[in-house]
Amino acid sequence: MGHLPNAALVMQITPTVVVLALMLNGIAAVSFGYLYWKRGLESAMIAHFCADFVIYVIGVTFLRG
Repeated sequence: MGHLPNAALVMQITPTVVVLALMLNGIAAVSFGYLYWKRGLESAMIAHFCADFVIYVIGVTFLRG
C-alpha cells in the first residue's frame, strides 16, 4: 500500500487499481520473502531496489513516450 501515493501521480486511484496493487505487491512480497529466506536480507533489499528502479524510473519513461 505504500506505493499507491506514487501511483496516484500517474493514474487515478480506483478500487481496481487498489486490488491490482495488492495482488502485485503480494506476489513481490512472497518473492522477496523467499529471497530473504534463501539468500539473506541484503539480497532481498537489492531485489526490491531493482524492482522499484524498473517500475519508477524505466517504467515512467515508457509512460511519458
